[in-house]
Amino acid sequence: KLAKLLKIDMVGTASQEGKLEPLIKVHGMRRALREVLKRMGAMKYNGKEVIIDQCQNEKDAKILKGEIIAKYPKAKVTIRPTHGLCTFYAEVGSLMVGFAD
Repeated sequence: KLAKLLKIDMVGTASQEGKLEPLIKVHGMRRALREVLKRMGAMKYNGKEVIIDQCQNEKDAKILKGEIIAKYPKAKVTIRPTHGLCTFYAEVGSLMVGFAD
């Protein structure tokens, strides 16, 4: 709750064991989205398919989609609501991003 009050967002990744590993904490969603793009490049994203699962946060999902397409014009970006187990782990307002390398 304190992190939400201070507008601190976390960018993380899935570990080999399937757990969420925090990578960095940033102040505000805009910085978090920039960090996601930066990390995608570091993880050798090559401009192919991206899936953004959003948990009641379609606005930021659309912003991220626009930024991905601006940087990788041939990217196929799909936005969808979280389902099943992802909904259990996702917090309201969060995004989960997966991409093909």
